[in-house]
Amino acid sequence: MDLQAQRDQYPFQLSGGQKQRVAIARALAMQPGLLAYDEPTSGLDAASTQRVTDVTKDLQQRGVTQLIVTHDLPFAEAVQGRHFDFATDVER
Repeated sequence: MDLQAQRDQYPFQLSGGQKQRVAIARALAMQPGLLAYDEPTSGLDAASTQRVTDVTKDLQQRGVTQLIVTHDLPFAEAVQGRHFDFATDVER
């Protein structure tokens, strides 16, 4: 997660991207069958978004099943294995 330098910091001292990666690490510690994200890049700058993208891709390579709900289409396209678009894939 690339957070070794922040190991002695309090949550209020972490950036948004660092907090997001800590949340992912905490969730992974429970060895879930599915890791779900709700807008994981919301409010992040480009560098933090890229770090979250890298973590997500790494987890995908390791076989971790992930469900991501996002409005960030470039992020979704970068990390998708399969995607479901409510705008086009749902009959009304």
